[in-house]
Amino acid sequence: MAETVKNTKITLLGYILLGLLQKQPQSGYDLRKLFATTPLMNYSDSPGAIYPALRRLKKQGLIKDKITKGNSLRICRICHLTSEGLAVLRKWLKQPVTQLEIIRNVDLLLMKFSLMDEALGPKRSLSYLKSAEPLLAAHLTYLRTFLQDKGPGMPLSGRLALDFGVRSYDTLLQWIRDAIIAYAKSPKPNHS
Repeated sequence: MAETVKNTKITLLGYILLGLLQKQPQSGYDLRKLFATTPLMNYSDSPGAIYPALRRLKKQGLIKDKITKGNSLRICRICHLTSEGLAVLRKWLKQPVTQLEIIRNVDLLLMKFSLMDEALGPKRSLSYLKSAEPLLAAHLTYLRTFLQDKGPGMPLSGRLALDFGVRSYDTLLQWIRDAIIAYAKSPKPNHS
């Protein structure tokens, strides 16, 4: 999943930073604030993670920064995505959905999807959802069958935990189907 550019691995945090910088140039402080005040906090709001990740991306040539004066005497580094950075982000987003992603890292599936319209266009976002839908449906069928077959012999806590998983995947599958319908109803995209 992680790509190596110039002998340095790009982490999930790195890809998220590329996606955020693709939307608009920002300082490390602005990015940290964004992570701290939005659902992105699941990934990190630590300066001990974000600033080193930005330095690695800069060293790899995926971002560049421009020094400006802030409101005070402090200098401010505004990070911009380079064309190479955009190419790496797009390559990552174009990776097909895998069954493993469905089973072990649904958050990654949703994170990639959230960055797609801007990087690849709505047509590609729709294609991504359509490729995830049958994989998710298959996994949900597996979970339901497992709960039906093995649930009666499980301790109550295990059965209830598995039931939670079934309900979560059922909700996600319904959301994907609704999102596919929403894309079908939306005005035709300007780019693909």
